Amino acid sequence: MLQVRKLERYKDDQGNEIVYDGEVREEKIDIRFKGANNKLVISPEADIKDLLVIFTGNNGRIDIERTTKRRAGLRFELRCGHESTIRIGENVGCAGRTFISAVEGVSVTIGADVMFAKNIEVRGDDTHPIFDVRSGKRANPSQSIVVGEHVWIAKHAVVMGGATIGNGSVIGFRSIVTKAIPNNCVAVGAPAKVVKRNIAWERPEAVVQCGETL
Repeated sequence: MLQVRKLERYKDDQGNEIVYDGEVREEKIDIRFKGANNKLVISPEADIKDLLVIFTGNNGRIDIERTTKRRAGLRFELRCGHESTIRIGENVGCAGRTFISAVEGVSVTIGADVMFAKNIEVRGDDTHPIFDVRSGKRANPSQSIVVGEHVWIAKHAVVMGGATIGNGSVIGFRSIVTKAIPNNCVAVGAPAKVVKRNIAWERPEAVVQCGETL
């Protein structure tokens, strides 16, 4: 395993590469290559606060886009497997470290302006395989995930393989998303179900300051 503890341009003799032209960062940076020909591409304008990246196979790719608006900062644990991809769009914010996993050739795409609360998991896989004992076939193959733009995912939520979340939607506290959620909806529960449609949300906190009224 090759380990890099500094965010800067990097390339090794296994073909692993970090493409980054921003300010060099050393605090809370841990990038591990367990295979070959993996690429991590980070915008020089990305607001990286806490980053753990683990490439577990060959030919994986992770792209992290820029931060141009005031956000909580990017705090990620990213696991990218063999021939898999993870893409983080522009102006994403994370209140705490968000775990994202894409392995076995699948992709996870996070749209622009997504707001992650704390303790979020977005996993295209279950980590361990499960088989049907009669047929011998895999019961839980990894699947791709798409999270649309301007999506709010609340604390302790999990987005599972095969799920999609439409633009402008909200995923409730401790919800588990297992299927398609349409645009501009509130979905809650395990598994998550739509409970409200035709909604819009905004980032400013709904907290009344002293002397103010709602």
